[in-house]
Amino acid sequence: MKRLCFVCGSRNISHDMSVDAEEELYDMQGIVHDWHCRSCGARMTVFEPLRKSIKGEYKVEQISHDIADDFLKQHHYLAQQGNGFLGKVHYGLFTKTNHIVGVIVFAGISVVETLIGAFEGFERFSDQSGFWELTRLSMDDELKEPNLTSWFVAHAIRDLRKTQYVRAIISYADSRYHHGYIYQATNFKYYGLTAAKREFFEQLEGGEERLVWRGSVKDLKGEWRDRSRKHRYMLVYDKSLKIKWEEENYPKGDNDECELKAATSQLNIFNYLS
Repeated sequence: MKRLCFVCGSRNISHDMSVDAEEELYDMQGIVHDWHCRSCGARMTVFEPLRKSIKGEYKVEQISHDIADDFLKQHHYLAQQGNGFLGKVHYGLFTKTNHIVGVIVFAGISVVETLIGAFEGFERFSDQSGFWELTRLSMDDELKEPNLTSWFVAHAIRDLRKTQYVRAIISYADSRYHHGYIYQATNFKYYGLTAAKREFFEQLEGGEERLVWRGSVKDLKGEWRDRSRKHRYMLVYDKSLKIKWEEENYPKGDNDECELKAATSQLNIFNYLS
């Protein structure tokens, strides 16, 4: 199974050595793998936990919009801010005792301009079937298993491809909150940040405000603010699609715990998405 360089994205990776180790963050035994990239020279050290298979401990099932909504209201930062979500196909991650611990939501692409900007030859009235957006991904905060989220993502996508027509899947990571490490770990390709835009917030009585999505704001009291930019990730399964977006190296930040989880996940999950 080919590995992927976390720096340049090359698959020209060489395995140097593996040693037994103990990872303090998750309090478990495991193996440390040392790799180096022959293309850019980067060296990578990845901890792989030794644990019984996730299979049998968890299961992934399609769920209703209401069940997904109830879970997201408790665990997802956008739902906690009062933001709703579009959803067509919803998946739940369940323990073997049928306790829901994760939710993934897929929807159609919300605006056709996304597809026009992403693919050559795509026009406003082109067929949009087969194009999906992963609009929500949320896990129970108490979960500590480092590769469970990517296992969930991989199995949800695998089932989506079995039950739906899938040409490509797009997902975004809000740059205010995270870099999208889970998409890096599950082999999405990265296509940079969305364009800089501004949005209008109307000032309401009592000091409250609301975001104005559409329509004229000429006579409204409020202010324009910079919209946070989103990291763009995409998986393309239809090889006839020609991508206009320019692929870039994965963004990295200072969140070492997220990087560890993503790196560990990539060891275990790569084959599911190919």
